[in-house]
Amino acid sequence: MELLDLKMDNDKIFAIGVKVLIILAVAAVVGIVGNSFLSGQKSGGANDGSIVSSGDEDAPACPLYSDCLGDTNGDLVVNQEDFDSLTENWLRRDCEAENQCCNGADLTGDGWVNFQDLSVYSDNSENICK
Repeated sequence: MELLDLKMDNDKIFAIGVKVLIILAVAAVVGIVGNSFLSGQKSGGANDGSIVSSGDEDAPACPLYSDCLGDTNGDLVVNQEDFDSLTENWLRRDCEAENQCCNGADLTGDGWVNFQDLSVYSDNSENICK
């Protein structure tokens, strides 16, 4: 029985790895992988990876919708559903309260879905926050 569980975990890890590679390949093809992209800089924004907002500099562009880091849908579990939300909203730059911050995929609250959000997800993957 343990071998079956290990096989499922390996399949899950493989699927996540394939999705990340696809995202990286698409980003490279369209020419958006550069210093500003990898550092989290938005047009006219900060280059230190901090949350960037318009208007009030103390408020993030997006409020975080879950107290569970990496959770995009508010179920307090960081899992494949959250990764799917990241991939569905990948590179959106219009994250704001009106669209629930790109359906929760803007995990850093900086207004767009990028590698920083993927990092938050991967650092907390499989966490259960209940």
